[in-house]
Amino acid sequence: MHRSAIARTAAERPSSRSEVSSYGRVMKAVHWLTLLLVIGAFACIWAERQADTKNEAEIFIHVHQSLGFTILGLTIFRLCWRRRAAIPRLPVSLPAIQKLAARATEYLLYGLLSVQPVLGILYTNASRHLVNLYFLGDLPVVLGPDRMLAERLIALHDLVALGKIRHVGVSNFDTDQLAAMSEIRTTTAAPIVQRILDGMTTMPAFVLNRRLDLLAANRLAVALYSPAYDDPSRPVNLARFCFLNPHATTLYKHWDEAANSTVAMLRIEAGRDPYDRELSDLVGELSTRSDSFRNRWATHNVVLHQAGAKQFHHPVVGDLSLTYEVMELSADTGLTLTAYSPEPDSTSQDGLALLASWAATHDRSDQSTSL
Repeated sequence: MHRSAIARTAAERPSSRSEVSSYGRVMKAVHWLTLLLVIGAFACIWAERQADTKNEAEIFIHVHQSLGFTILGLTIFRLCWRRRAAIPRLPVSLPAIQKLAARATEYLLYGLLSVQPVLGILYTNASRHLVNLYFLGDLPVVLGPDRMLAERLIALHDLVALGKIRHVGVSNFDTDQLAAMSEIRTTTAAPIVQRILDGMTTMPAFVLNRRLDLLAANRLAVALYSPAYDDPSRPVNLARFCFLNPHATTLYKHWDEAANSTVAMLRIEAGRDPYDRELSDLVGELSTRSDSFRNRWATHNVVLHQAGAKQFHHPVVGDLSLTYEVMELSADTGLTLTAYSPEPDSTSQDGLALLASWAATHDRSDQSTSL
């Protein structure tokens, strides 16, 4: 009886880590749990971009962050467990270079699983937010606020996510689907956003996505950018207008500044999401058709101003000097609202009033023509 027990123990616990043919139960359980958590984390991002309210979106973000932190913990546990667990031996017939590649691939996965949550935590802190762990409390802040650093961190975070999907090879996801998923909420503006824009009757205001597609605008913004709207292509794209439409050099009094700012915005977005196929297609089109764009793109300028002043020369009302502010729509990731305002009691304020009158008359003319 005693000898039988010893024999069973010896059979269950191999004398050498290379003598087992498969991973143990603990490693298998951690593997499948990690896979489920990874799928859950991506599902939370998808759900966040489908959320109808800011509160719903924040709940999904908190769960996503909590799952990421859990994945980090499981990965560390997995690496520690490997040091004492029996590891299956690779086939003897496998060439040495392939054995090296197999092990390198395995550790690459551990690296991806570890790095992405860390980048997510750092990005959250750099964006002036805290990481809430399963609604139990906030994790300590490890990084101070830094907008430019946050943009680089989220770009790396998304790049690692794409690498993870390619590496794991989950059949229901590929990089094209993920890129498409990331744009679900950046091709249209919510109805409430349009209502807010329509309520801003004394200043031009509009919503852009990361490719500078003009997704929504109030009447004054449409009138201000009427040379761009004259092109029947929809949605209006301010990058194409700036570099491919000859009227842009007239509308923008300081066209060089407008062109530099446009390239800087696209450069930042390309760094944030290098797998955005539509953005890549836009950059390729502009590089092919515009020497001015191609030369600016090669300078790698990423200096961007979220507020400032712009000068326009409108074909109907003449010169306009307008200050602007760019605001992110927190419930619509990737969308920004830009509003222009003239100085009080200025000729530009009078010009906007004239432009509003022209826009109203233009709208009535269009309606009567369609009757």
